Amino acid sequence: MSQIRSAEAGSMSSRFQANRDNSIMANDDFAKVQQQLETAASELKTANDPERRRILLREMSRLLAEAQRISSQPLKMSS
Repeated sequence: MSQIRSAEAGSMSSRFQANRDNSIMANDDFAKVQQQLETAASELKTANDPERRRILLREMSRLLAEAQRISSQPLKMSS
């Protein structure tokens, strides 16, 4: 019986580690997107060219969609 509990604990531990690793990767990806958004927003504040502003707004829209995708991803469970 104790061997079964030990195996279950080990399995739970490895699943927790996999979730933690996936969470860290998602956080890293989110941080990169966040930095790109901040850069684009900063540039948008000083951009005077209408075409450049459109490009920046399009890029920010794409980055926001990417941030939404990252934040809504379910954590992957490993077997």
